[in-house]
Amino acid sequence: MDALAEWVDGFSDDELFEPGGRKWAQSTPSMWPVWKWVHTNTVAPFKSFLSKIRKWKKLRS
Repeated sequence: MDALAEWVDGFSDDELFEPGGRKWAQSTPSMWPVWKWVHTNTVAPFKSFLSKIRKWKKLRS
């Protein structure tokens, strides 16, 4: 987690919040800003994963 925080801190505000701030962030037609890539690949998967765990627990009981 510390490495991720350091990596994100290394971006300027323009790189982090403006669409296409980094070359690799331009790989989609929507040209997401870097913050959205970070969110999608760190926080977002756990939201759907938690609901799957709850459903699994409910089915088992």
